[in-house]
Amino acid sequence: MNNISPKIILFFISTIYVYSDLIYNECVDSSMTYIMDQDYSGAKNYLIHEFEKDSNNIDALYMLLNVFTTELLDYESYILNGTAVCAYSDTVLEYINRFIKGYNLNKEAYKKYLFFKGNIFMHKGLIQAKTGSWIQGVKNARASVRLLKELLLLDSTCYDAILPVGLFNYYVGQKLKWIPFMGIKSKAGLSDIEKAATFKSPFSFGAKKSLLEIYIEKEQYEKADALVSEILINYPDNTIFLGIKAKISLLKREFSTAVLLGNRLKTLSENRFAINWTDLT
Repeated sequence: MNNISPKIILFFISTIYVYSDLIYNECVDSSMTYIMDQDYSGAKNYLIHEFEKDSNNIDALYMLLNVFTTELLDYESYILNGTAVCAYSDTVLEYINRFIKGYNLNKEAYKKYLFFKGNIFMHKGLIQAKTGSWIQGVKNARASVRLLKELLLLDSTCYDAILPVGLFNYYVGQKLKWIPFMGIKSKAGLSDIEKAATFKSPFSFGAKKSLLEIYIEKEQYEKADALVSEILINYPDNTIFLGIKAKISLLKREFSTAVLLGNRLKTLSENRFAINWTDLT
């Protein structure tokens, strides 16, 4: 496991926003709108307000962590803010563990909190992978897979768990495809990712982003272009997906389109409250 490349871990743990039949508080949908609009300050203020109204609102606490992590991914500010977000991850984990022990949860609630815990380990692993702590990052990735597989035992159709486990299976299978049957594991993983990406939910954007990375890696540029264009119809100013669209245009040698998209990306980035210099390089 320690020999798995950084790329595997990063793709495995970079996607966290998926949805199946788990029952979430309404603040999840509302905060996701802020996140897709890249209004991180608005999302934080909203979620803090929701948690102050109800200290048992674990969904708000968990989504606040998602906001911090998405902001790190967007601005690539791992060195600057990674330690603080890891510390907050531990706080949320502790809070969830106390909540689970202190309440007689039904099966649906337990499934949701199991999902939350699994993804918190992903958050931590991503930050550790980005800052060079690969051994600890791998440990957290393994802990995440273990928790999410437990969730799948409770509900084999739970897309919340299918996506990250699918990512893990796909990239491990790709890395170790010289071993018999690992190619089958990789194909099964990709199938799970595609299922999660097509699921009708506002939380499927993480699955779509992962699928975009895979299509680009496989040089399936037409598939990638169609998928990212579909996302940009509803979120035309999202610089994360706009940057991916520009990259695809460049890879397709559609240079005039790439220049136009690059200029739009530059304008949007310069007009953000905090300029994202990674979009401008």
